[in-house]
Amino acid sequence: MGGDPRAWLLGCDEPAARWIVLSELLDQAPGDPDVVAAHAAVVADPGTRALLERVRGWEADNHQSGHASPAFARNLLGLLADTGMTPDADDRIGRILDAFLAHQEPTGRFPTFGTSRASPSPVWGALLCDTYAITEVLVRFGLSEHPAVRRALDRMANDLVATRQGDAWPCVPHPASGFATVRVAVALRRLSDLVEDVAAVDVTRLSSSRRGTGAPVLPR
Repeated sequence: MGGDPRAWLLGCDEPAARWIVLSELLDQAPGDPDVVAAHAAVVADPGTRALLERVRGWEADNHQSGHASPAFARNLLGLLADTGMTPDADDRIGRILDAFLAHQEPTGRFPTFGTSRASPSPVWGALLCDTYAITEVLVRFGLSEHPAVRRALDRMANDLVATRQGDAWPCVPHPASGFATVRVAVALRRLSDLVEDVAAVDVTRLSSSRRGTGAPVLPR
């Protein structure tokens, strides 16, 4: 204990661990032969293939228990992003990302489709925790500059409201589903993933947002 674990990780039998060490810890370029080989091993790994097989169509009611379900497409894509998978590595990833983008509400939020305790028939509904999690995956797969993703990020900032504990993201019920939940940590992670230079964020605008003047808070 207390030593440098990178050599051990590079020698383990988990292809994703090797890719993460090379690309994230050792900062080797994507074109480096070792990184290319590690990525190819991730793509061919049975564990990766098993995750891909579990990804279901975004426009069908998959009878999931909720957005915490391991079968929720966004959660599966998050795991695939952790392993270093990219949209060009498997067509199924690109198809799900395209489906995310195709179903943005006028508010800028991304909805999900399915039944719920409040709606026995499947409907599209956008909870804040859903849209933040979907936006996270879109950003992680390199779509941060897509216009729909920019709208979702600006919507995220505009959803901030003042509370007695300070500015926060509230629970906002959706008229179709009736549910209202939010995960502040997910929203904050999206900002940290997207903005490398924290000073580039208009913090004054972010902290003073009151349900939307429409002014962007993120650097362009």
